[in-house]
Amino acid sequence: MPDTISDGMPRRILRNTLSLTGANFGCAALSFVATAWMARVLTAEGFGIIGFAQAILTYFMLLTNLGFAHYGVREVARAPEKTELFVNNIITMRVVAAALGYAGLAVVAAFIPKPLPVKIAILILGMRLFNLTFHLRWVFQSKEKVGWISLSRLLPQILYAVSVLTLITNRERLLAVPALQVLTGACGVIILFVLYIRSGHRFRFTIDLPFWKNAARQSLPMAASFMLSQIYVNFDMILLGFTHGETTVGHYSAAYKAILAINLLATYYFFNLFPNMSRLFVESRERLENLIATSLKYASIGLMPVAVGGMVLAGPLMMTAFGEGYTASVIPFSIIVWNIAIINIRQHFNNALIACDLQKRYLVAAGTGAVINIALNFIFIPRYGMPAAAATTIFTEIVVLCMMYRDTRRVIKPGLIKHLARPLPASLGMGAVLFILPEFNVFLKILTGIGTYMVLALVTRTIRGDDIARLKELVKGSR
Repeated sequence: MPDTISDGMPRRILRNTLSLTGANFGCAALSFVATAWMARVLTAEGFGIIGFAQAILTYFMLLTNLGFAHYGVREVARAPEKTELFVNNIITMRVVAAALGYAGLAVVAAFIPKPLPVKIAILILGMRLFNLTFHLRWVFQSKEKVGWISLSRLLPQILYAVSVLTLITNRERLLAVPALQVLTGACGVIILFVLYIRSGHRFRFTIDLPFWKNAARQSLPMAASFMLSQIYVNFDMILLGFTHGETTVGHYSAAYKAILAINLLATYYFFNLFPNMSRLFVESRERLENLIATSLKYASIGLMPVAVGGMVLAGPLMMTAFGEGYTASVIPFSIIVWNIAIINIRQHFNNALIACDLQKRYLVAAGTGAVINIALNFIFIPRYGMPAAAATTIFTEIVVLCMMYRDTRRVIKPGLIKHLARPLPASLGMGAVLFILPEFNVFLKILTGIGTYMVLALVTRTIRGDDIARLKELVKGSR
């Protein structure tokens, strides 16, 4: 099997990921600070209104995207000379989809049995559909120009966090939050669009019906998959809103937002990995298999202790971040924290399926997950509330992960169980140490957990000498 280090691709992926790390960490930190501030100022009920509106909007954003971003990344990564063809047509298709999507969102807002502030929040947030229409992050992703992507993410997040901290000072300013999300988000869109034009490209609205037909054929299975995936990501929050009210949604949203802030750090690793998967599927499936296997191994080593540690420290973490008013968030957080590991392991396989032109298999897995999730949510959420919502989400994610892994093995066989088993003893040992520690500062506990895991990982050979040497080589080559 060829050594993927020697061909420079892992180095390039690591270099791009490291160049995004500062921006990603900054975005995650700012997002978390703004979220924690809003949760305290708006109270659980007000925070729940924002969370419920965002959950509704998510489905309409997927209808606007229609899978075109992933399709565009895959195709432009394979044929960069066709960039303008894809940009002109995809934006035009998105404009049509956004107009229809906002009209549908307005109908939902008008008839949904919720108080007026919820309806207004939905309508204001709906303007983000038009931000999405002109967002060209997918173009820069396909060309691996991560520096500009970092800028387009970090600047809006800074503006948003500063605006929230200075303007959102009481619950009466609740509806300013969705307006700030729309306005600051537009800044990132403008940055990338201007850079695209200044790089020598031209834009014009284009209706190329043969292109649209082929794009729809390729993209719609992805769009349907993303839509179905969102069902088991936030359908529970919508159902909680109808069965238990906005306050419960606020508590559950706090637990979920904490996980999303952490997952944001991993998102752009896959952002860099996907174009390389798409190229390797055409060039060398053996190298693709080796790349995914290596990534799975190190991802498991990094993700398993985070999930175990988050479960053990759920109480101190939630109280430190959101305050005593969110004690009800502790149990769902201790369950949903496992999504940090499960989702980021699954990301290897759902990206591989799309890169390998198996988006229909992705659709089947996502559809199965959606059916299971809806059924279990309707059975358990009305009676058991947030713990049931969290447990159902985790169970669904595990089912979908297994299905996607099975389907990926149709093309390549990167392995899974051996990668997950490797860090398990050290992670459980770290969890046991954290559990028996007396009460003291949560940040010191986190540092203790990191140190304990590193020692146990070396003792149990979770991390071996060749892993350290390989990491040093990758880091050296990424400079």
